[in-house]
Amino acid sequence: MKTGNNLLFYISKFHPVNLIYNLKSGASIDVDHILTDSSTYFLPVNSKYYHTFPLSACDGEFVYTSFSSAVMFDAHEENKDKNIKYNSILSSYFTKRNKTDNPVILKFKLKEKL
Repeated sequence: MKTGNNLLFYISKFHPVNLIYNLKSGASIDVDHILTDSSTYFLPVNSKYYHTFPLSACDGEFVYTSFSSAVMFDAHEENKDKNIKYNSILSSYFTKRNKTDNPVILKFKLKEKL
């Protein structure tokens, strides 16, 4: 998949890995090395939370994948001590939903300068 100056691909021969390769800088990044922070509300962004992490789709601007609600609620519970201020959509999700609900689609955009 291609988004901006980045190619995203999945290698599954021996040890499954998702890579991002920047066409301008030549840098490659293993998606599993991307850390969560306040910009992601400390919610899942890689296979730390999900043993197979297929990047499902790309529309040229955004990349899409999904996580089970169980994974989302586990991450939410792990981070209770961080006093995270969720946006209204996530606040509603964690208030009205539960671990057995449908998977959550993750939509993200890569920074141009990786």
